[in-house]
Amino acid sequence: MSKTTRRFNVELSCVIEVDADVIRAVNKEWRGRFYHLDTPEEVAQHLAFNLLVNGASLSQLDGFADKEDDAVTIPRDLIDIQANEISPRRRRA
Repeated sequence: MSKTTRRFNVELSCVIEVDADVIRAVNKEWRGRFYHLDTPEEVAQHLAFNLLVNGASLSQLDGFADKEDDAVTIPRDLIDIQANEISPRRRRA
């Protein structure tokens, strides 16, 4: 008996609001200890990934333990998720 698994391409976009103090914290010294994030956009991407995908809060992330969690927010009403089915994949049981 074979089993069919339906596959989807899911695209997520959101707005992330980051306190300027969080962006300023990512300086040369911070980059030397943690991650090589050069632009505010890279910082925002790093933060959004960890909040959305890993379910982390700001203070749980490397280099941000001294920051308040509400210094970064992702308003739920500004999250957009689109899913499109792609070819099904048959698996053998």
